[in-house]
Amino acid sequence: MNQPASDTLGFQDKVAIVTGASSGIGRATAALLAERGAALALVARDRARLERLSASIAERGGARSRSRRT
Repeated sequence: MNQPASDTLGFQDKVAIVTGASSGIGRATAALLAERGAALALVARDRARLERLSASIAERGGARSRSRRT
């Protein structure tokens, strides 16, 4: 029986803090973790980009996320 990646990697019911989440590797990491079921705390300097990422994750049915500008 094959399990989805989110179950085998253990991100369900976990919270991930992603710094630099508004672009580049941080953004890609946040998107991947959300797809795999992690709740996210997104941190970066660009609040507008963080809000767009958070909305994008929510639209795709991702786990809840919170964003904070540093």
